[in-house]
Amino acid sequence: MGKFEHFFIGTGRWPIVVIDDFHQAPTTLVNNAGDISRFDPYKNDFYPGVKQSLDDDSYATNFARYADDFSRMLGIVRGTVGGLQASVYAIANSLPSELLPIQRIPHYDTARQQQFALVHYLCVPEWGGTAFYRHRSTNIERIDGQSERVFQQALGREATTHGLPPAEYVNGDTPLFEQIGMVDAKFNRAVIYPASLLHSGNIRLHRLSHKQMATSKLSAMRLTITSQLNIESAP
Repeated sequence: MGKFEHFFIGTGRWPIVVIDDFHQAPTTLVNNAGDISRFDPYKNDFYPGVKQSLDDDSYATNFARYADDFSRMLGIVRGTVGGLQASVYAIANSLPSELLPIQRIPHYDTARQQQFALVHYLCVPEWGGTAFYRHRSTNIERIDGQSERVFQQALGREATTHGLPPAEYVNGDTPLFEQIGMVDAKFNRAVIYPASLLHSGNIRLHRLSHKQMATSKLSAMRLTITSQLNIESAP
């Protein structure tokens, strides 16, 4: 079993769960992903890189070992945690100059309060982990049905008053966003967090040139597995 860490971030005290030694055979997961030729950009997805479906039922079974501990840490009713869904391999490899404006700021996956995101790092720490943010002008940290429109309208105003964000990955505080928490990458570490939190990968692409990223082994890239996790009773 993996090693758990549980803490809260932000003024809303949003729960973050970190599990080290998450999977029993992480190297096998890397090998099963093959090479970069099996990865493609996803349509209608602003992920700054490429993805590949993970067709492995045992991956969800691996998480099931942690469901009871996860429920206890979040203070939710046992048995309301669903299994992992939509698991995919992901490689962040877009160059900063290629990023769209929306990819240069923290984002949220969904406004649904019952959905959590799981990111499983299959890369070395130098590639960077995941950070969480507060939007300065609205003080929004987590998006819900009421705050979603407020946040989007504020971004529209700021695009006019502040201009578009620079062509770079967000890493730490910016004029518009304050970093409120971070989880470092570590091989075979998983982080679970509300998918409605404002977040961004701390992506450091200076380690490889674009040409090298197209030819290197996956073990030398920022390889992760991302999944969705739904619960019936949100914390």
